[in-house]
Amino acid sequence: MSRLSLPLAALLSSAPSFAPLSPPRELAWRVIVPFDASETQLLEKWWAEHASVLGATASIERTPELAATDLAPGTLLLGFERGQLEEIAQDGDLGAPIATLALESWAPVWSTKDGESGEALELDSFEALLSSKLHGRIQLRSVTPESPEGLILGDLARRFDLVSEEELSRLVLASWDSGTIAGATRSLDALLESLPGGAASIAPVRCAMRARKAGARLGWVRPKEGFLALELACAPTKGSSSEQVRWFTDRFGREVAPQIVKTLELEPAGPLAASAPEWMKLVAGARSEIDRAAAGTLRVRLARLYRTAIPSEGPPSSIRLVDLLDTLLLTLFLAGALVFWWKTRQRTRGA
Repeated sequence: MSRLSLPLAALLSSAPSFAPLSPPRELAWRVIVPFDASETQLLEKWWAEHASVLGATASIERTPELAATDLAPGTLLLGFERGQLEEIAQDGDLGAPIATLALESWAPVWSTKDGESGEALELDSFEALLSSKLHGRIQLRSVTPESPEGLILGDLARRFDLVSEEELSRLVLASWDSGTIAGATRSLDALLESLPGGAASIAPVRCAMRARKAGARLGWVRPKEGFLALELACAPTKGSSSEQVRWFTDRFGREVAPQIVKTLELEPAGPLAASAPEWMKLVAGARSEIDRAAAGTLRVRLARLYRTAIPSEGPPSSIRLVDLLDTLLLTLFLAGALVFWWKTRQRTRGA
């Protein structure tokens, strides 16, 4: 009997076996974001619900200030100020060209609760923050060489021509002395929701709107300088797999980024949809572009000024020790000078 006439069962039993087909493996990202905790949680929930459609899972971490460990391969840096990512790219630590995610417009924000001063605020200008009447009533996160607040203040320094060291110090709007500086990584939600009556801050408009929804009594209007807008961007780190880079370049900008913008109510970089919130429509028509290079240079100088401020409860132990040593050395020097003068005088008298 030829092989062609064998029963079908016999043919199947003698045929080579193949492993069953498995679904394509999902990519796994470590996603680093600078957003507040509430936005981070919302993004994590949204991504988990849509991972199968997105073709990628994600563990999402809130990291307002990037460290070297945040640049490990397989990491997606998402929502950071574009200039910051460009600086990282110059060091060769990114694995693909930077993509724009959204815009972030900042404005003066103030508490409408009854305050101790009894004065109602309505800050229609960033320049109004320089008023001596607001001394001790402005609350900010500490300015660092990476903080967005530093870029906003740096651009204001450029606009108002506050470039000398003395003039630039006017933009140290909050101080440890009055207890109005928060940690650089503090949640903006927490800062705005706890803003006392008669106090002011600067913040993204979306954060002010979110704090309002949470019950905070806040006011903001269009500043005469316009809303100062930052560009939020994203990119994968160097060493990310070729599949991850391909997913980022082929799918992220087209399919994923628009959904993230919608989910987090970020300001789109492109045209607004007709259904966009009214605050976005107001902001979109009144943005003022930041001179990133000039603002970045002034931000570094501002960060130094903020670092020299001393908390009202006393300096940190490291500073206290330095001050103690300086005082001790000065005391010994003066004592030595006094002894030298006294001995010289005695020799002169003896002569």
